[in-house]
Amino acid sequence: MKRSFLFWLCLSLRASSQTVSFELHDDFLIVSKCTIGTLQNLVAVIDTGVTETTLDLRIAKRLSLSMRPEAASFGTRNVVVQAVSIPKIELGPLRSEHLSGIAGDLSPLTHSMGIRPDVLIGMDLLGMSKFLIDYKAKTITFGTVPSLPHSATLLPGRRFALLDATADGTGFNAVLIYGGKVRASAVLQSDSHEAALGLVLRAQLAEIR
Repeated sequence: MKRSFLFWLCLSLRASSQTVSFELHDDFLIVSKCTIGTLQNLVAVIDTGVTETTLDLRIAKRLSLSMRPEAASFGTRNVVVQAVSIPKIELGPLRSEHLSGIAGDLSPLTHSMGIRPDVLIGMDLLGMSKFLIDYKAKTITFGTVPSLPHSATLLPGRRFALLDATADGTGFNAVLIYGGKVRASAVLQSDSHEAALGLVLRAQLAEIR
């Protein structure tokens, strides 16, 4: 009876979760495939730092979507983008018939990412389900996910995936920290230009204690 119960539990967990494979670029960039409207196998960048799913303008035009100007924040800059209603979008088990998103020229990302994304999948779609990113297996599991020995609770009521963090006695590589939150010493150039989402940010290279 015990074995039968465990077997049933394993089947139930498998049935209530679904795994999507992805490619890992530069050891951090999650790239998978998705479907939008009638367009299949689109190049999708999975980004938990994006609040609204963003279509490349050429994809929006292929789908003949209506667009209207709207302000959006990228990094520390406010820019004008095109608001769109994204038709049926599917990423593994995640589905939305009408997702309010934005459209923009994603071609500048080709240089920094090494690929031309058709869409940036943000937390508006990802937040529809629990999910677990396994960087070693290069898979994302949606639905029922196993308990982990370590976890951090996201701050509630935020559009970003935010959590409380402290930094002391450790180092970061290519992490952007917004002014004055940690004690740091400037290194190399005192004023460096870093590209983010196709925009130029003025950032200072620093070393964290």
